[in-house]
Amino acid sequence: MATSKDVAKLAGVSHTTVSRAFNGQSVKNETYEKIMQAARRLNYRPNTIAASLRGSRTKTVGLILSYAHVALFMSIMQELESQLQKNGYRVLISFDYGDVEKQRNALRTMAGARVDSILFMPASYPRAAAAEELKWMKSANIQFLQIISVCFEELSSFQFDDIGATLNGMRHLFQKGHRRILFLGGSNRLEGFTRAYAELGQDPPVPPNTLEDLTAEECRAEIKALMLRHKPTAVFSISDLVNVAAYGVISELKFRIPEDVSLLIFDEAFWSTSLNISAIAHPVQGMATAIVRQILDHAADGGADQLPAAMTFKPFLVERSSIAENQK
Repeated sequence: MATSKDVAKLAGVSHTTVSRAFNGQSVKNETYEKIMQAARRLNYRPNTIAASLRGSRTKTVGLILSYAHVALFMSIMQELESQLQKNGYRVLISFDYGDVEKQRNALRTMAGARVDSILFMPASYPRAAAAEELKWMKSANIQFLQIISVCFEELSSFQFDDIGATLNGMRHLFQKGHRRILFLGGSNRLEGFTRAYAELGQDPPVPPNTLEDLTAEECRAEIKALMLRHKPTAVFSISDLVNVAAYGVISELKFRIPEDVSLLIFDEAFWSTSLNISAIAHPVQGMATAIVRQILDHAADGGADQLPAAMTFKPFLVERSSIAENQK
């Protein structure tokens, strides 16, 4: 079984630097990507040592996710469940579909199940509702941890820097000579696209399209129309469903990847890995390790209140064979 020292040796960095990367601490982008690539190659899983518990704890954690069809959320769920089970915890799982009322109900159901901690992806609460919800959380004698999104500054949070990762993905495409880049989906990551062209001092030759509120069929039709109208040299697709649709349209148009058009996607999946599609990958293991450590520390302190922590983890580029030098 690979250790963090093995990762350090393969990445050519110190053991301390590897620890910093997996703990969400500051590491240079280039170094961070080397570490994550090495961890992937070695199938490294961080080892979190269980803290000795005090008091009457149930060793149960509630996990509330927004959607079941998002591969990233499923990866987070599997990694958290694996690490928590190794530490003697069981995990209760629920879905709220991004709806405030469904989330409030799920939170209360989990609380009624006497969980020690609840992990959730905050929905978009109106200000008054958020204040009311926070008041209830503080009275519940449960550890609440936010993942992916943040609504409550008073609670610990664990996020990915998807805007920074989008910016780095765009820079990579620029380095390959691409300027006519079709950006598809992901309004929450659009800022990275905008900042990339601002660095070049030019407007995007191809306007981005977030493809919001479209059915799968409408999404494919829109992508096809955009491809034919703008003739991009590269496509940067930002979410699971859009990734599949974009690849399907490229295949339907009989465009070759990367000879006719380069393709970069956000979030890895089995199909994209098997097709050698370059991707922006999330450090799920590192985030899960930090979350589990927070849960164990909370338990070791007997459930006492902790100062809120705000950790951000940097996604990294996995370069395969779907991006070519642009000769056009």
